[in-house]
Amino acid sequence: PVIGGGRCSVERGGRGTFSLLVGGVSEEDLGCYTCQATNEAGSRQVTVEILLEAETAPPTFIQRLQSSTVRQGSQVRLSVRVSGIPTPVVKFYREGAEIQSSADFQILQDGDLYSLLIAEAFPEDSGAYSVTTTNSSGRATSTCELLVQGEFSPVQILVLTVWIGAKLSAVCLIQVKKQFPLRKQRRSCPHPRWRCLELQWRG
Repeated sequence: PVIGGGRCSVERGGRGTFSLLVGGVSEEDLGCYTCQATNEAGSRQVTVEILLEAETAPPTFIQRLQSSTVRQGSQVRLSVRVSGIPTPVVKFYREGAEIQSSADFQILQDGDLYSLLIAEAFPEDSGAYSVTTTNSSGRATSTCELLVQGEFSPVQILVLTVWIGAKLSAVCLIQVKKQFPLRKQRRSCPHPRWRCLELQWRG
């Protein structure tokens, strides 16, 4: 039987009502409680069960995503810190598409810190990135913009002039060397492009 005193007490109210009060409920107080009333005519009893409701809290961002601009080939880390009860599920997205952890895009977790690590960033990695954190109590989202600037080689111009009688011809050869990244190979290869411009003067 439960005896009044300590954290438990029995209170008598009006119209013959009695209440059992338990202060500072913990897991050890969980279980079934039976109240029995007896007099000369007999006895009656009723049983109730005490359940401890789990603490919950919606997910929140302690640290949100930050927009950044980097050079091609740089390592990029997009990080957030989240809290929530129960522990939220965290997912990363680029332009609305979920990112799966891979060699090029690693999703890392260290306690409440979640990071997307891009080992080597290329211009096509630019765009809108977002993180969603979800648990049974709610959902939260953080977004940022990533801009990866490409590498450009100097333009080389070669001008050739030729006199033909009273006619002057000038030919400009323009060579542009640009690094074009290959996502599959995760490296760049030089791909020269030529442009030719012919200028003519009449004397």
